[in-house]
Amino acid sequence: MIKMEDNYTNTNQKVKDFFKGFFLNIGIGAVHFGLYCLLFWIISALRIADSMAVTLVISILLVILIVVVEFILIRHFFRTKRYVAIGMLSSLLLPLLVTGYCSVVFNAISQEIYAPLVLRTYSLPLVEFISNPKTLKFSFGTLH
Repeated sequence: MIKMEDNYTNTNQKVKDFFKGFFLNIGIGAVHFGLYCLLFWIISALRIADSMAVTLVISILLVILIVVVEFILIRHFFRTKRYVAIGMLSSLLLPLLVTGYCSVVFNAISQEIYAPLVLRTYSLPLVEFISNPKTLKFSFGTLH
């Protein structure tokens, strides 16, 4: 096994390897998308009677193939060139982080826009009761 100190003599090499891994993983995703497009084109051209089942089986096999290839590549690069593996992992995690951030931001924006409208339109007796139980009024009188 090659030691880390033998691979990298300066930070510039680490940065280059990181970006190689990052864009290698994006390239693998592009190949994966191309395989899916080819799969759907072939199945539509063959006019198979039960094309949904065939597409499902082949799609599952393609996903398993890509996951295995990713795992093998990351494991290999983690042992030889660690920064390539870190770049590959970061390109896998970056879309998840961006999606999570966007969902939090959009949720906060929708809460600011729609929450006052909901609270003005509908009365929430339980919330009013918890905040000040003496002022809660029902149709048959005031709660004491």
